[in-house]
Amino acid sequence: MSVVDVAGGPERARTPPPKGTDDLRPSIYHVDGQLPEIVDQTIAAIATLGDRGVFRFANRLHRVYVTSAAESGLVRRPVGAVRLHPVDATHLAELATQTAVHLRYDRRSEAWRQINCPRRVAEAILARGDWRELPLLLGIAEAPTMTLDGRIIDKPGYDRRSGLFLAAVPERYKSPSPTPTIQEAQAAVDRLSEAVSTFPFVDRSDLAAFVAAVCTALVRRLLPAAPLIAITAPTPGTGKSLLADLIAMIALGRQAAMLALSDDETENEKRLYSALLAGDSLIIADNIEAPLRGVLLCQLLTQPSVQFRPLGFSSLVTAPTNTTLVATGNNLSIIGDLRRRVMLVRLDAKTERPETRAFARDALEYVRQRRGELVRDALTIMRGYAADGRPHVGVRPFGGFSEWDLMVRRAVVWAGLPDPLGPAEELRERDPDLEVTRMLFAAWRAEFGDHGVTVAEAIATARKSHQRFDGGTEPDHPELREALQAAAGDKLDSRRLAAWLRRHRDRVIDGLVLSQGEDRHAKVARWSVLDAACGVMRG
Repeated sequence: MSVVDVAGGPERARTPPPKGTDDLRPSIYHVDGQLPEIVDQTIAAIATLGDRGVFRFANRLHRVYVTSAAESGLVRRPVGAVRLHPVDATHLAELATQTAVHLRYDRRSEAWRQINCPRRVAEAILARGDWRELPLLLGIAEAPTMTLDGRIIDKPGYDRRSGLFLAAVPERYKSPSPTPTIQEAQAAVDRLSEAVSTFPFVDRSDLAAFVAAVCTALVRRLLPAAPLIAITAPTPGTGKSLLADLIAMIALGRQAAMLALSDDETENEKRLYSALLAGDSLIIADNIEAPLRGVLLCQLLTQPSVQFRPLGFSSLVTAPTNTTLVATGNNLSIIGDLRRRVMLVRLDAKTERPETRAFARDALEYVRQRRGELVRDALTIMRGYAADGRPHVGVRPFGGFSEWDLMVRRAVVWAGLPDPLGPAEELRERDPDLEVTRMLFAAWRAEFGDHGVTVAEAIATARKSHQRFDGGTEPDHPELREALQAAAGDKLDSRRLAAWLRRHRDRVIDGLVLSQGEDRHAKVARWSVLDAACGVMRG
């Protein structure tokens, strides 16, 4: 150590720390006017904690810890949940005191005395906002996982290459073969299928969706986007919540964080943001009754991160969205853009009271005892497909989820199961907006052909009617009128119809596309429904 000038006094040699030479911690001398250097030294000391220390996450400092008591509130968590806890100035001062010997010169004794790290130093560290000396955390994993290039992460602790913190490895787990064969992958599928053999899947594509859900939960931390896992059934008591718990048991070894979603989007946002900040790796929204929708849900599924302002904070934070989202409900209603961001699992016991069924085994206990083996099976499927060069398996691309599509969906199909997105087509076919669009495209095309017409002209045509023999009136173009009323309301509101047309411009349905042109003289939009292969409008 060099000498320092203490408060403008004579230079004095620094004496060893009071604990003696056996203390290997660095010594930090607190001298007025040297705050920047003291902060640098303190951060360096805290960084020596490694996996037991402080991580950068969502523009803040956090520590990983295991809950010792169940948590309620916006998000419910069981005992043993692994989550992130923000580090405040008091805790940071405690960690700084733990990792270094802090000394201040005492004029009375003319000696350096050991002190606790001053709170002002901890506050200065937090105020910096730039802690590049500390590890950046992508998220917590609670089971072995796999990177896109096939690397298995199964050593507990912080993985610097990926930014993941692996909390634990389950019992009876063995790392999968570096190059699993198709036969090994198919055997893995059989074992995962046996774990849920008592569940009334509608068909084998729903089983495929379950296997894909397990794989998703294991690798979601390393994916920029992944679909919502939606479990639905026509009757209560079919096993939706239990199936969600089985996914959580394999991925986490326990129950997942639970939250309630309603038709109040503002409240939903608070709960989802709270779960993101806590670093929950899997969230279950159970027994949803309100229709699922919302911009935030869509962003969580397709964007790698979101920005928001937590309650009580004046600045925005950026949090990763790499959390597996599972929703359950009876006849789940999923609306709008969320429909194309869902992987659906359908259950149907085909009985009036499915809750009265008796089973020979406890499904949750069966999975609990075999958790390590089932984790290995899921990784075997994905690693086997990667080792085989990820050949084409005959499915169409899934826009917005290319990495998930390559890593999970195609691996499941390669291993011999149907497309796990097959059941989700049911959502698309039940989409009321799709039905209206099909009806309007067909009627518009039949009435106007390739010619472009204005909104006013279309409404005028739809309103034309003739008198029936009984004195009543009947529309001349009933199909067009019905379609426009479905889009614009019974009164054929021109503003609503124009807004609907703008929202659906250039959309292709059943080989037809809605095209917008312009009348240069009147300066109004002219609309036509064209053959998508041609797409040329005539005025």
